[in-house]
Amino acid sequence: MNPRPLAVVVAVSSLALLQSHATSSESTGRSPAQKPDFEMTVDARQTPRNISGTLTGAALRYDGWPSVNGTVNFGFNWGAIHAGSHVYVSASEVDNAGNRFNGVAAYTVQNIVVKEGRVEFRVKIDWGSPIRISTDILTVDP
Repeated sequence: MNPRPLAVVVAVSSLALLQSHATSSESTGRSPAQKPDFEMTVDARQTPRNISGTLTGAALRYDGWPSVNGTVNFGFNWGAIHAGSHVYVSASEVDNAGNRFNGVAAYTVQNIVVKEGRVEFRVKIDWGSPIRISTDILTVDP
């Protein structure tokens, strides 16, 4: 078995995510802007955990989304995100006490778009009625 760099192991085993290298939505040939169904802005009370080592970035868990199902667009405003950042998003089911669990509903993160101070992403929740969602957002600056 070939050893893998720590950053790859962390990204794959902890997050199993999608990544976007998009730097601008103003370029021609891009799809039209999508209106998020829900919006959130990080305030000073929510302190991210910093990454140490040769990488710079931050990670934050957010459990305040409303209960949803189907395909939903999200927008997350955060000063730690830059247009050139690599942003990873994970989503999972969460109970009313805020505990994540691997339920029957399938959660799929799709279409991550990185902008200055913001990430937009789509989550598909394969369930017949609205259920709670928790997201982890990791931003890494090269």
